[in-house]
Amino acid sequence: MSEEPEEVQGIEDLAIDTPEISPLEENVPTIGRSLGSTFTYYKIEITDTSKMLTILAEPCNEESDPDIYVSYGNPVVSQSTYNWKSTNIGPDKLQIHPDDPEYREGTYYVGILSYKPGLNTFQVTYSLSETPQSAELEETYSGLITDCKYFKFRIENPGESRIEIRLRPGKGKLAMFVSKELYYPSIEEHQWSLGFYESLGLIDDDYMLSSETYIDPDPYDVYLKRNFSRKPTSRELDRLATLPKSETEEEIGEELRFCIDTDEWKYSNQMCFVGIKNLTQEPIDFTIERREVLESSLISDELSERFKLFNSIFENVEGSSISQMERKRLNVGSKSEFTYGEIDFVHMAPVFKLCDPQPGEVFWDLGCGAGKCMIAAALAFPELKKCCGVELLPGLYESCKATCDNIKTDLSIAPLEVIQGNMLEVDWSDADIIFTSSICFPQELIDGMLEKAHSLKKGARFITLKTFPQNDIFEVKYNLRVKMTWGKTGVYILVRN
Repeated sequence: MSEEPEEVQGIEDLAIDTPEISPLEENVPTIGRSLGSTFTYYKIEITDTSKMLTILAEPCNEESDPDIYVSYGNPVVSQSTYNWKSTNIGPDKLQIHPDDPEYREGTYYVGILSYKPGLNTFQVTYSLSETPQSAELEETYSGLITDCKYFKFRIENPGESRIEIRLRPGKGKLAMFVSKELYYPSIEEHQWSLGFYESLGLIDDDYMLSSETYIDPDPYDVYLKRNFSRKPTSRELDRLATLPKSETEEEIGEELRFCIDTDEWKYSNQMCFVGIKNLTQEPIDFTIERREVLESSLISDELSERFKLFNSIFENVEGSSISQMERKRLNVGSKSEFTYGEIDFVHMAPVFKLCDPQPGEVFWDLGCGAGKCMIAAALAFPELKKCCGVELLPGLYESCKATCDNIKTDLSIAPLEVIQGNMLEVDWSDADIIFTSSICFPQELIDGMLEKAHSLKKGARFITLKTFPQNDIFEVKYNLRVKMTWGKTGVYILVRN
């Protein structure tokens, strides 16, 4: 939920423009049109809060993408003034459940934001429906299912954990459907599933990279391997309908094990909704269990202490904010090479390990920002000779330098050095391991790094988020998918020939 807007902001919005607000009728589709980044406004009168309110906004063509923002009692709906929102790519469905403490009788104002540039055409509909029973899933539940059952639970540490749901039928076939937004996920509507669509191989591309050099550095693998199917597209559903029956059947009594990162819940209401469907004609006894495992619980005790120190070092360092202010001050906001992002300690540690750091080796971070990567390397591998960083933006350099100078700990840590300057002008030829968050670097900067890499010693390892043009300097040792602050991204570990 967003915070209530300041009164002055609301007055300013009204002074600029009093929007035309059209009433919506229940179950009557309404066509709307507006240019990109503008709102179309509607209102709904609710007199019975025992029923769930569902608002559906569907694009009418590929040039359209409507997002839903809803406010109770306040006609000035905006991207900063709302109570509920749904901003997926493509169709959006927003549900307000009778259990929601903010759901009450009165007028609901709906703003449909046209996300794509140009003219957006969409259809908006609302409905009211009775709600099936949905049980709170603590840790374990056992019971009998004849058709469908629904469960819900709160994600306690979104973005920092992984959830696992196990479903065991005593005898028979069950399917599991999961959503972070829909209260009653089903065959027709869900985000992820198990036991129904696996024959299509509907796993996200993040987890299906096939290459001789690809490995999965996921720190959870020993304990909690990812396992889920995404919802199929309409084209994939057509293919499913033509599959031989034997391809869609599962073994009787097979356990279903759903497992996924909680990154999806980081900016949502933190509730996970589960639907269980009986695929047979007979009632089935079943047991469902769930658990949530923190990332930080997966690392060794020694590394855990260093992880705690890392978090304390950067507790009050806002690298992204410093970068944003510096880019604005220096008027370089339009240059892609200054796009800011940071590593995640738990997920970066396995990447460092793949580089096999040796005592006395030198680590460099090209474009070190606030210093997270170089300090993580210094903590994880204190036997390194030194960990160095170069940063061009003065504010980020000063922040990084102050952070390095003020580390106080009894734990061993590799010496730290940070330089202000251009990575193409600084000498990093002594590097044994190099990291650069190059995902947004322009080609001329990539080419410049490749040229300087000629001076690296044989066997030097280069960790980059963007591959170099074809060359005879490096061999691709590994390609990975690694979690960063902005999500999972491609990472390449190259070795100097």
